[in-house]
Amino acid sequence: MTSEELRALIASDATGESSAKALADAGNWSGCAARCMEIAPKIPRPGTLIGELGILALFSNPVDGETVLQKLEAVAGSNPVVARAVKWIQPNAPGIDLGHPSTRAMLDFLASEQVPEQVRLTTGTVESPGEYDTLKAAGEQSQTITERECSDAFAAEILAAALERAGGA
Repeated sequence: MTSEELRALIASDATGESSAKALADAGNWSGCAARCMEIAPKIPRPGTLIGELGILALFSNPVDGETVLQKLEAVAGSNPVVARAVKWIQPNAPGIDLGHPSTRAMLDFLASEQVPEQVRLTTGTVESPGEYDTLKAAGEQSQTITERECSDAFAAEILAAALERAGGA
């Protein structure tokens, strides 16, 4: 994340005393960094290999996991990329990497209008994630944002404010 993106993220969270903006204004860079890690968009985590059992385990209701597996198998009949992925999630196979860009593109395809509705992965909300959201989230991680990055993002503004105060004294 660039300094400009970090400043924009902090500015976007400006309500309340525990907001990133309030923490930055108070010079609480540790608190600001922690809050930014909570609100920043998640990023892919390559190396997140998952097979059939892992997919089933992602869902609190095993029927939901089984439904996802059946949808993958149904699409595999007409899509060679999905067919290959289905082979890789079989028992004793390495699994698919949910953080890899190709796998993420396949999941995007499986949730798109290009797939018949009866076998399309469902999407949901933050409160009630769908199949697509659950699979994508399993291959994501929070961004690492440090105190130093937060303070550096505002270094120019802090310096300008200090110089203004010094000049006005």
